[in-house]
Amino acid sequence: MVVVTSAKKQLNSSHLSTDSPIMAYKSVLLSVTALFASVGLAQDKPPTKPVISPALDYFNTMEAKLVANMPLQSFTSDDWGAGWIPQDCFDQAKVLGKNPADMLVFNVHYSDCPEPWIMCLHKDVASHKSLMIDRFGRVPLQMREYIRHISHYPGALNGAAAATNSGDNIAVGGDSMQMAILAHEISHSLDSHALQQYASGQFSLSSIWRDNYNQDSRVPTDYSLTAWAEDFAETGVVGIFDRVVPGGLGSINPNWHDIFHQYATYQGYLGNIIPPAHKSQCTSRLANSPPVPNGASSEVRRSARPNVNFKTNIAIIPPANTSCSGLRI
Repeated sequence: MVVVTSAKKQLNSSHLSTDSPIMAYKSVLLSVTALFASVGLAQDKPPTKPVISPALDYFNTMEAKLVANMPLQSFTSDDWGAGWIPQDCFDQAKVLGKNPADMLVFNVHYSDCPEPWIMCLHKDVASHKSLMIDRFGRVPLQMREYIRHISHYPGALNGAAAATNSGDNIAVGGDSMQMAILAHEISHSLDSHALQQYASGQFSLSSIWRDNYNQDSRVPTDYSLTAWAEDFAETGVVGIFDRVVPGGLGSINPNWHDIFHQYATYQGYLGNIIPPAHKSQCTSRLANSPPVPNGASSEVRRSARPNVNFKTNIAIIPPANTSCSGLRI
C-alpha cells in the first residue's frame, strides 16, 4: 500500500522559493486527496474540522523555538569508503529518480548510542551535511531509535514533497531539514511501532485516537485532514513543542484548547518516548539495511564492504505490524 503523507505546510506562502518546505501547498493537497481516493482510502480520514486560529507557524516561529529548546547531542562522524551504499538508501534514491552513485554515505556517532546512524546525502546538497547531523542530533534519543536511515536530496522529492518516511527511512528534500519536519516524519514511525500495546497496527487508526480527535473543535493544520496518520504526525509537532518550549503551546496560541485532546493524547500515550523524558544511552534500534554496490562506474575502485552489523547487544526493533508501512510523503 502506498500512503502519501507530506511534511507540511502553512498557506501564508506569498514569497516561497521552489525549495521551501511549504511549497505548492494547494497543488500538493489536491494531489494527495486524489491519490487517497485512487487507493480506496478517501473515506478513511478524519471528519472535516476547521484549523486552529491563528494558524500555527511550524516553519518559522515554532521552528526557532524548537531548535532553541532541543539541545544537540555531541557526535563524531566518518565517511564510508567508495562504492557502497545501504540498500534502503539505494532503493530510495531510485524511487526518487536519483543516481545512488551520487549519494555520499557516512556514519554519525552520537554520544548517547554505541551504534552509529548511517546517513545518505546527495552530492548536490553536500553543504547541508552539518545541518543534517545537527537537526537529527537534537531529536531525543528515544525517538531517534525508531529511525533506520536519514537521507537528504536537492529540491522537492518527486517534484512535490518536503520529506518522506518509507520503512522508517526518512528522506528530506531541498531546504526542509527542519525540526518540525523531522518531528512529523518520526511521528509516523512512532505511530506504527511505539504503541503496539494499544493498537494492532497504527495507533492513529485506533478508537483511542479517534475518540480524542472527536472531542476537539479544530485540527492543527489543513494537512491533518488528509488521513488519520497525518493528523497524528501533525499533532506530533505540536505535542513536542508543548513539552519542550517554556509556556507550551499557549505561549504562541491562545486557543490551544481547541486541539488539546489531540496533542495531550499524543503526549500521554507516548509518555517517556518524547521530551522532556531523556535516557542516557540507547537500548534498541532498527537494524541497518545491508551495504550494496552503489552502481558507480567500474573505473571507481570499490573499498572493502562496510560492516553494518551492531557490535553491541542492543535490542533490535522488529518491523512495523501495519499495512501502511510503505512510502509516506
